[in-house]
Amino acid sequence: RAAYSQSKGSLHRETESIKDTILSCQASIAAWIDFPEEDVEKVEPEELSKKIDSIEKSLKKLISSYEVGLHILRGIPTAIIGSPNVGKSTLMNLISGYEKAIVTPIAGTTRDVLEHSVTLGGTTLVLADTAGIRYSDDFVEREGVNRSIDRIKSSSLILAVFDSSRKLADDDIEIIKKLKDKKAIAVVNKTDLKQKMNFEEYEEFFEETIYITARERNSLQAIDKAVSKVIGIDNFESDAPIITNERQRFAAVKALNVIDECKKALLNGLTLDVLYVLLDEALSAVMELSGENVSEAVIDRVFEDFCVGK
Repeated sequence: RAAYSQSKGSLHRETESIKDTILSCQASIAAWIDFPEEDVEKVEPEELSKKIDSIEKSLKKLISSYEVGLHILRGIPTAIIGSPNVGKSTLMNLISGYEKAIVTPIAGTTRDVLEHSVTLGGTTLVLADTAGIRYSDDFVEREGVNRSIDRIKSSSLILAVFDSSRKLADDDIEIIKKLKDKKAIAVVNKTDLKQKMNFEEYEEFFEETIYITARERNSLQAIDKAVSKVIGIDNFESDAPIITNERQRFAAVKALNVIDECKKALLNGLTLDVLYVLLDEALSAVMELSGENVSEAVIDRVFEDFCVGK
């Protein structure tokens, strides 16, 4: 729905609002400088500062939508990882809705990366079930482990699975270390069995920790809620504007950088001419999002807002 909203004009409306505020600032400056003989209100720095703060806030919100926008439209690369036989394949089957991965009590059954696209947490996950991560002398299994580690690096979201019916092993600790600076959810599995693991001291290393039994269908609700929270979809407004490509993000960042220069110019008491030129740069960057032409916009706004030249 968010992608649909964006395609129908919410991004256009947001950029129009930002553009309108910039043009308002420029029109005030242009009228004050170019028509001194007219009865034009003096440009007050405080009023300009308020408008520039508003522009900055809108641009920051727009830029922050980029990652969520990509997630909504393209899907999130997600890896299910863990040591052997913790229930990764069972979790994969639970989320995908059918038995895509082979589940056996034999450790190391999954030797390669299995992928499946699923809808979870309000968006699409490109889900990968990986081989169990542990030291092995077996060449084939070792290659599977290497691919699992590579998948951690390339994934935007990690579901790290732990078996609560056994104590935390060295392999588990090594997995936790590999997740530094990654968006990760700890899935403490097999809570229906006798508990031998105390995971509380490791919860701080994860953005969310959930305790489930992957064999039970009702566990899906907890997973869905955790994914939604970690990737930010639960706080995302369905009709909010989003940017979904690098060109749009670059233009928004460029505009924000110039707006920061505008704030510094006001703070340092630079002339209105300097501020006008900076606002013109910001306007150009914002209008790149819609492909509009800047040249006539300010002139039109001066005559629209002020009774000059008549």
